[in-house]
Amino acid sequence: MLGFLVVLSIWSMVDKFSGYKYPIFGIRSSVIISESMETVHESNAEALESVEDRYYKYDLIFAKRPKSPEDIKKHDVIIFHSPGIDVMIVHRVHDSFYDSESGAYWFKTRGDANSIDDPLVHFEDIQGVVTKRIRGMGDFVLYVQSPYGVFALSLVGVIFFGTWLYIVFYDERQDKKAAKVPDDKKHSEDFPPNEEEK
Repeated sequence: MLGFLVVLSIWSMVDKFSGYKYPIFGIRSSVIISESMETVHESNAEALESVEDRYYKYDLIFAKRPKSPEDIKKHDVIIFHSPGIDVMIVHRVHDSFYDSESGAYWFKTRGDANSIDDPLVHFEDIQGVVTKRIRGMGDFVLYVQSPYGVFALSLVGVIFFGTWLYIVFYDERQDKKAAKVPDDKKHSEDFPPNEEEK
């Protein structure tokens, strides 16, 4: 568990400081920060009758970047950029079509709890198709990415590095001290004199 948290922390930091532009091994992570996917609005009930997956606020999700529009299916949950919005959006695909005039693929998306569609999403704006989620782990990721989290991780790193240096140099000092002890003294320490020798 500790190893997983360390890897997740490093992954989150790389993701944040890269501007969320460079997925690692084609996989990117994100945290859901709204409640638009927690419940199903009545207008979506029939369309999503067979869909069982639900996404909650502060879920940590992992998504794979699609290589082509064909990799995205109806009812897939995707991460995408929307013009004029700084954060990425995590909503479900309801439909898609090809515009022959512009030569572009477009996707209709909507949050499960919303009653209206989002603005059309261009394929190039899609960052990934969600493949896995971890409930509630987003709180930890958001903390790691915050100034307090960066400070805490830096402090832990300094403590571990300092401890490692101390252990290494302490062992070296002990070895040097042992090397300076004369052989006869070592022998006398190993075999203390008996009463007759005294």
